[in-house]
Amino acid sequence: MANRLYEFNRVVVAIDDLSQGDENGISQATILDSLNKISLRARSTNALNLIEDSIKLGLIKREGNRIYLTNNGRRLYSLQHIQDGTIIIDVTYEQKEFLFGLILNSVQFEKDLHQIFSDFRPHYVKKVWFYDSKAINSNWNQDLANYLFEIGVFHITDDGIEVTKNHRILASRIRNDISKTEEDLYKLLEMQREVGATAEELTLSYERTRLEKLGRVDLALSVQQISKIDVFAGYDVESFDGTESGLVPDRMIEVKGTSTEKPTFYWTENEKNVAKRLGSRYWLYVWINVSSEGSGKLYKIIQNPYEEFFVRGGVNPEPVLYKIGL
Repeated sequence: MANRLYEFNRVVVAIDDLSQGDENGISQATILDSLNKISLRARSTNALNLIEDSIKLGLIKREGNRIYLTNNGRRLYSLQHIQDGTIIIDVTYEQKEFLFGLILNSVQFEKDLHQIFSDFRPHYVKKVWFYDSKAINSNWNQDLANYLFEIGVFHITDDGIEVTKNHRILASRIRNDISKTEEDLYKLLEMQREVGATAEELTLSYERTRLEKLGRVDLALSVQQISKIDVFAGYDVESFDGTESGLVPDRMIEVKGTSTEKPTFYWTENEKNVAKRLGSRYWLYVWINVSSEGSGKLYKIIQNPYEEFFVRGGVNPEPVLYKIGL
């Protein structure tokens, strides 16, 4: 299969070389002549089509009959592999990732992407999306399909063309016309689960240390991660306020974590209702800079977050999901 992504490097390199920093860019005729003189791999790519696709991806722009490199084009250029002062035009991993992002966010490729992914069906045994032919459908945008092959979205198997497993969510989003914002929500929720598990471990350690410092080693040993057993408890950790606490937990802690500096989290309807019912016995521990290595920083502890958020109006929660009963 011809390397189509390779040709985008030819475009940005040619424009950069020919324009020599000229703010007026170069004529389309000049760049087409240059591309046609450089042997396109296997002569499989039409130079004019390549220019049009480069415009769709935002690598270049055309004003009248002049062609200019965009910031995206300069970015692609900067990601090239340079060896002994010579640019190696073959596509790097970083360039593939960058181009993939441009393809997914290109409004002009949106309908073509939907048409391609709509022809894939679930393979219930393999748990993948598949197209029951090894040949690219003639109705697809041929160049776009080839780009997706080269990026690694598709691969050919004995059954036909499959979407690689790490792109299953992508295929589902495009087939079902799910907005990028909603897909981001699903991804964020999945990331929140992973980060949240680490934040819960950090909370357990924090609480045990806090109680030990208060001289209540007995209570420190009794701190429990209730979320491992009761997933709908509405909080994650059962702990104790301090020296006056009995053996029955009286500090119920909901843990939220983020891998970034600024905390943003999702609070379920169940968590909100439990927080309202427990009042001052319900606590929210918010962690930031949570890493996969198990580190993090305790950003804030909030007692009675229901009152803080929904009564006093300390923050303005934004609804992102809808439950509709008919």
